[in-house]
Amino acid sequence: MIPEKDDNGLDGALSLLPLILGEVGNDCEDLLELGCGKGRLAASMSEKIARVTGVDIDPVAVTQAKANYGHEPGLRFLQGDAHNLREVIGHESKFDCIISAFALHHMAIKVVLSILKAHLRSKGRVVIVDFYANHKEALLPYLVDQLCFSSVKDFGSTKKSLSRIGPANAARY
Repeated sequence: MIPEKDDNGLDGALSLLPLILGEVGNDCEDLLELGCGKGRLAASMSEKIARVTGVDIDPVAVTQAKANYGHEPGLRFLQGDAHNLREVIGHESKFDCIISAFALHHMAIKVVLSILKAHLRSKGRVVIVDFYANHKEALLPYLVDQLCFSSVKDFGSTKKSLSRIGPANAARY
C-alpha cells in the first residue's frame, strides 16, 4: 500500500496518478521513471505495470525507495544521473514508456530527451509532468525553484544543479 502523503504531508505527483496512468496507456509492460525520488510514484505505477524502474540522482532518496518498496515484485530502483542514463540502466535497456514528474526541470532538457529517445521501444512514449518556463524568462523560474524549493531540503542543491547542467543551460532553462 502506497501512502497518500509523503513525509512532509504532501501528495505531490501521486495526485496526478490517474492522469499519468491515462497517458501511459494499457499496453505498457516496462516503465522507467526518471527522477523517482523516494519511489512513491514508481511503486504506485508498479501496481498496474509489470516492470517499473525508478532512477534518481539522490543516493539517499534511492536508498529510502529501496527500503520502502524494493521488496515489491517487478520494481527496482537505481541511483544515477539522467545525463549518464545509458550507464545507469544499461545501453540496451528499452521501455514502453518513460515518465518524469517534476524532475526534468532540474536537467539539461534537450540532452536528457535525446537520451530517453534511445531507450524507448518502437511506438513507446514519454510522459512528462513538469513546470514550463518561457526561455526568455527562464532564469527566474529556475532560480525560484532552486533557491526556494530545492534548497529547503538540501541547501547545496542549487550549486550541485548549476554544476551539473552548467550556467549556460540554467540561463536557457
